[in-house]
Amino acid sequence: MKISAFLGLGSRYSYLASTQLDRIALETGSEFEWYPVNSIELIRRARPDDSPFDQPMLSGQYAPEFRYQDARRWAAHYGVAYHEPDLSSIDPNALALACWCQSDHKKRRSLMKAIYAEAFAKGVKMTLDVLEVIAQDFGLTREGIIENLQGGTASHL
Repeated sequence: MKISAFLGLGSRYSYLASTQLDRIALETGSEFEWYPVNSIELIRRARPDDSPFDQPMLSGQYAPEFRYQDARRWAAHYGVAYHEPDLSSIDPNALALACWCQSDHKKRRSLMKAIYAEAFAKGVKMTLDVLEVIAQDFGLTREGIIENLQGGTASHL
């Protein structure tokens, strides 16, 4: 059975979920098709008047220190590396759109895993230059990525 997995490349919880998908697929005989998204943008579109990312914090669950501690605990539970990602130099849309340059599902999944490994497992500051180095391993060029970005919602890059 094929299951669609929509994963935010800037999301700590999508990263953590992604670390479990291969195990779940093996245990269940399923196959996950990975689809890159910008989860914050999806929340904003679904809840335009009350996105938790655009308002004063109403609940402690969105406090950065709580989310960081929660993610570290989940990572420890799963036995995976975790570093709070530094995405200050790249829009999460850029990460998702770059992955859409890769049309093959298996290669896209591997590209997404490589981005997660750099940003969340190794703690590398994500930039367009870092993304280019990762993407080259998947046959993608900086020009191709930028062209895709300009055609998408991250046209400012």
